Amino acid sequence: TGTSFAKYRAELAEIKNKYNERNRDMMKQIPYGLTDFARIQKDNYYYVDKTMFIERIEMQPAYLFLIRPRRFGKSLTLAMLEAYYDVVYANDFDELFGHLYIGQHPTPKHNCYLIMRFNFSEVSSNVNEVERSFKLHCCSKLRDFVFKYEDLLGKEIWDVLDEKIQKEPIQGLCKTDIGLFWLSLPTMKFCLYINASCSCTGNGF
Repeated sequence: TGTSFAKYRAELAEIKNKYNERNRDMMKQIPYGLTDFARIQKDNYYYVDKTMFIERIEMQPAYLFLIRPRRFGKSLTLAMLEAYYDVVYANDFDELFGHLYIGQHPTPKHNCYLIMRFNFSEVSSNVNEVERSFKLHCCSKLRDFVFKYEDLLGKEIWDVLDEKIQKEPIQGLCKTDIGLFWLSLPTMKFCLYINASCSCTGNGF
């Protein structure tokens, strides 16, 4: 019945909370090379709390360009911001952020957005392949976005994403109504650092 199922879920949640509390008391691990914020928080890794910067970020202009050398935590910071703003993580807010600064001082915007996240380091640096690789990457992220939020967007969204747009995401987004559709969504976009290893040639790169 509905009552017994709700009781089972409550008991399961209590067991999970006790496990997490006990796990936090164990020796912490160093998250070398890890950029999964949720895993770091749930699996008892060390984490230097940078969530106090969220308040400052929200007071900045809409578009920020942050440059840091390798291994300075850019990817992990973006993963943290994604978990903070993404509606998908709304039910995990206390578990992920409750013990951090922003968990005690949440802003009204937390877990209010649909996130489309790009990682341009995955784009090929080969001059002859970079354009196609870039388009395929954008296309892949667009499909991931729709799969992730299908319940919110409605299954009819797939009627908008026709075969031509999936094959040519840049031209498709510019030339069809889907561009207007995406612009109307409450989406916060975070871009990872671009792969800057492309050779400089006389071919426009």
